[in-house]
Amino acid sequence: DLLTRLPADAPLGVTFDVGHANLSPLGPIEYARRLIAQLLDLRRAIVNVHLHDNRGQEDEHQVLGEGTVDFGQLLPLLRDEGGCGRFVIERWEGRRTCLTRSRRWLGLERPRPAGAGAAR
Repeated sequence: DLLTRLPADAPLGVTFDVGHANLSPLGPIEYARRLIAQLLDLRRAIVNVHLHDNRGQEDEHQVLGEGTVDFGQLLPLLRDEGGCGRFVIERWEGRRTCLTRSRRWLGLERPRPAGAGAAR
């Protein structure tokens, strides 16, 4: 509703939170499709995507791939139809291994060789 009251040229975009969308009865895929359609009508865009996983019951901020979000379908939808190019991995404070595992799951980080020092 707020977006409909703003001038079309107002510099405002939307953040799509994958974990929060997974808590919706629609699920994240349908939620994203509907949001993208509404934003296109308003000439707005998703400018940021918060990535984290959960099992659809509570906002757990799990490692990507350990919950029920179908990232294989959702990420291309957000990138190709939603036009979003900025993705941020969310994690709970102090859980660096979760960030590393999520990056590895996305193919952004390779496993460290045995005996290598700890990641900085």
